Amino acid sequence: MGVSTPAGLCLTLAALAGLTACSASATPARSTPGGDLSAYESQELDWGRCPEAYPELNEAGAECARVTVPLDYAEPDGRTIELAISRVAARDTDRGHGILLSNTGGPGGTGLDFTHRVGTALGDAAAGEDGLRPVPCADEAVRAYLRDGALPAEDVTCRQS
Repeated sequence: MGVSTPAGLCLTLAALAGLTACSASATPARSTPGGDLSAYESQELDWGRCPEAYPELNEAGAECARVTVPLDYAEPDGRTIELAISRVAARDTDRGHGILLSNTGGPGGTGLDFTHRVGTALGDAAAGEDGLRPVPCADEAVRAYLRDGALPAEDVTCRQS
């Protein structure tokens, strides 16, 4: 005869939950968007000299490219946009950790304060309609990083005028 008490039911559910938790896959699941992303994932990027708007990148030996991405990953067959990206080879290859992609996450921000410490740094273009215009208030910090490999000791503050 089966367990019919509330305590027995709770015990059974707890045991099943424990078995489910223990049988998790070792490979993390990848969220599946509404279509095929293989065309984006297999792009051949044309790395080359960076735009003249970024002389510091060229002086530092950076390479630039454009990558095509869907405007909405839920609709990868829909509209696309091009993002300007750059890469700078890691200076400390003894501690190499592969490639680190930095997306600044906001207009005018920079990810250079941590990308120089880990692997090869990839960065995206600063905010601007064409994705290539520099952010004036960040220029000196970027120049210092590319020239010296270190950021200024004090925080760089950008203010909209």
